[in-house]
Amino acid sequence: MAAAIPAEVNPDILAWAREQSGYPPEVVARRVGVKPERLIAWEHGERKPTVRQAQELARYYHRPFGVFFLPQPPALPPLAAEYRRLPGVTPGVESPEFRLALRVMSSRREATLDLQEELGLVAPSFTTAAHLSEGALAIGRRIRQALGLDVDEQLRWRDEWQAWRAWRSVVEAAGILVFLFPKVPLAETRGVSQLELPLPAVGINSREQAPGARIFSLLHEVVHVALALGHEERVARRNT
Repeated sequence: MAAAIPAEVNPDILAWAREQSGYPPEVVARRVGVKPERLIAWEHGERKPTVRQAQELARYYHRPFGVFFLPQPPALPPLAAEYRRLPGVTPGVESPEFRLALRVMSSRREATLDLQEELGLVAPSFTTAAHLSEGALAIGRRIRQALGLDVDEQLRWRDEWQAWRAWRSVVEAAGILVFLFPKVPLAETRGVSQLELPLPAVGINSREQAPGARIFSLLHEVVHVALALGHEERVARRNT
């Protein structure tokens, strides 16, 4: 049998990729079939994984295999800067599933902006600002007007699933990307918003089975986008 080929990976990036993904060493070691001590030795540069083991790590971390060979970790903003923190969620200790959902949302938003620029398209701009000093009724009316959805149209919907699709459509047409993300426990988050401009993004937990609950989470996050435009809302990094 041919000897296993060691992968000349950067140990610092092995550690960075695991920490960014939110996994403890014990979980990753079990996934690749080694003891935690062996994984830590890889991250300290004392030993090297095989090419196959490094490829398995890349798949598990949802990173390109080639990232392990960079001279230093990519310069990325703190994950906590990518979303509005929910009560009880401490930035930096998100579940691996939630961290992946935030990364996917962010990368898809960037891809959308790049594609629009390449095609010469101008993204719609959501500009409706809200302030905490305003009443909920006034804010609701202004957001409904910005979305271009009147009550008569709403009353014609045949069921809640049509309502969910319609609300999602008008929110995206107004300049807010809407994503569904899987595998994140509902106890951790039902919805999340990324407040960068242009094209802020809203994510809805796909484990939320009731369409009415999805609509509530969607509009809840839209209000947070409006509050951010009114300088009343900040991302998690600045809320610590």
